[in-house]
Amino acid sequence: MYKIAKGLITVCLILFCVLQTAISQNLTLSPYSIFGAGELQFMGNASNLAKGRVSQGIRKPYEINSLNPASYSELKNTIIEAGFAQNNGTIKSASSSADFTTVGFSYINFGIPISEKRGWGFSFGLMPYSSVGYNVVSVDSIQQDTFNMAKTNNFFGKGGLTKFYIGMGYKIYKDSVRSLSLGANVGYIFGNLNATTQVLFPINYLKFNVEESTNRYTGGLVFDYGLQFEQKIGKKTSAVVGASMNARTELSSTRQYVLRSLAIGGGSRNVRDTVLSTDNESGSMTLPMGLKAGLSVNYNDKIVVAADAEYTEWSAYKTTFPSSGASGDAFRNSMAFALGGSYTQDINDYNNFLKRVEYRAGFRYEQSNIIINNNGVDMMGISAGLGLPMGKSRSKVNVSFEYLKRGNTANNLIQEDYFRFILGITFADRWFVRYRYD
Repeated sequence: MYKIAKGLITVCLILFCVLQTAISQNLTLSPYSIFGAGELQFMGNASNLAKGRVSQGIRKPYEINSLNPASYSELKNTIIEAGFAQNNGTIKSASSSADFTTVGFSYINFGIPISEKRGWGFSFGLMPYSSVGYNVVSVDSIQQDTFNMAKTNNFFGKGGLTKFYIGMGYKIYKDSVRSLSLGANVGYIFGNLNATTQVLFPINYLKFNVEESTNRYTGGLVFDYGLQFEQKIGKKTSAVVGASMNARTELSSTRQYVLRSLAIGGGSRNVRDTVLSTDNESGSMTLPMGLKAGLSVNYNDKIVVAADAEYTEWSAYKTTFPSSGASGDAFRNSMAFALGGSYTQDINDYNNFLKRVEYRAGFRYEQSNIIINNNGVDMMGISAGLGLPMGKSRSKVNVSFEYLKRGNTANNLIQEDYFRFILGITFADRWFVRYRYD
């Protein structure tokens, strides 16, 4: 009983510390995070990322696959996973470029096998859902009777949404060669999204500058459902077909809106007067339905090959407030395809470290939800990584790398090249076990 209590206290302390980090961090500097709820974050673990982000057919007894809750039915040990990410990259247009670096928390997950015999598993965790972090400057002019009046537009944004989930997976059917598992996650998404727009005029026009600020707090429940069917093929091979769905959902939002006039002068940001202020206006944010499906083939716990396809109805995204009605960015529905796999020489040779190393690689292509002036912003990524065993246990240090290219510089768009590094750790042990003797 003491060990169980100590374990629960440790879990709560870890989760509290990570929660504080997740709320305060900023994971992106992308101009594309100006749209919608911000730049969507990958919510899988380091192992998924290294294999091209495949997830739907992945089920392992010593790893947590939160992207398909049906996989929890395979858990055999109590598992704690955590990961931190560093992004290095370049943002460039047709005429300029800039480098950036961000570092932050990536995920923390807990998995517990409630009944290994019945195929009943439980998991909960925390990860970023989206991130906002842009600083965009544009220069244009306003047509007057006899001349064009120049102005500078500044766009600033920060914040993001975080997701906490709790879920279960259960093996509803099992015989000697096949099994069927179902699972579900209940999540809570929450966070602040801040946006500021400034219009600045040169001092010789004697025009007051203008600043518009919006702060939205958003929170609400989301639901994910998953299934996995596993079939043995001969003595050494098995295949898993998996699918998951996240339902369309409406989150509650509270908005603070302020419109100010600023002092005269191109560089002046001193507040002169508040023109309009709206405090604690209640509204909503609609998140879209998403579907994912995938297949994996496992040969003798040595070679795993997996493929995923996904579709998300981002055209249904919108925010609604009484003062402005329903509005939303002109998103298109997104689609993605991923292919990945892993190789381990002998996972059970506890006397040979190199034979137990898991080598991972993958590829991903995505038609993202962003479309600007009828030009889509697509993404392509390649990834690789290692699962390094810790001693003679099932615990691992996971090292993953991903190169991601988003957009291009044609048609006045922006191209982003990311080099992402994730360091993850997986602890697998037998907690919450009542021993006959102590």
